[in-house]
Amino acid sequence: MVSIPRPPMAVRMCSTVDFPVGPIEAADDPSKPNRVPFRQVAYTGGKMHVPGYSYPVVLDLAGAVLPSSRPMLLEHDRKAIAGQSTKCSIEAEGLVVEGYMLDTPAAQEVLTLRDQGFTWQASVGAAPLAPYRFIQQGQTIQANGQQIEGPFLYFPKWGLGESSFVAVGADMNTVSEFGEVPIAAS
Repeated sequence: MVSIPRPPMAVRMCSTVDFPVGPIEAADDPSKPNRVPFRQVAYTGGKMHVPGYSYPVVLDLAGAVLPSSRPMLLEHDRKAIAGQSTKCSIEAEGLVVEGYMLDTPAAQEVLTLRDQGFTWQASVGAAPLAPYRFIQQGQTIQANGQQIEGPFLYFPKWGLGESSFVAVGADMNTVSEFGEVPIAAS
């Protein structure tokens, strides 16, 4: 008999993020000063090695509940708000989060290190909205446009709670871009 692990109630999955400066339109009202827009592929749909779990985790992108406005945190610290999302969607590359950075110490840390060449990663805080399934060794399921072989924990329905900028993540196939600071309206 296989022992099925009990995961924590919230899932934090990590993924790589790169911050090249490029031409991106402002994610919010461009008349608001000092808002650096971003676009981030926060999860590409594969196995994630999440701290606190005995097995990798797969979140089914088809079962995602995505509010448009979510906090962007630094290292999952609710007191370190770095930005705000204005759009969260499932696209060809995976979970895409768009928004803008705020004028906070956490945002300044993210942007200062980015300007110094640091490549940030992303970590998504997700909450299960349906029971998970344990996919055993030797079993394969179709999820997120790919065949994924067990063992792993499969979450068919989940909600996005937040997305974080982190130093170390798990999904090395993601990317994030920042735009120019929009010019404030006079």
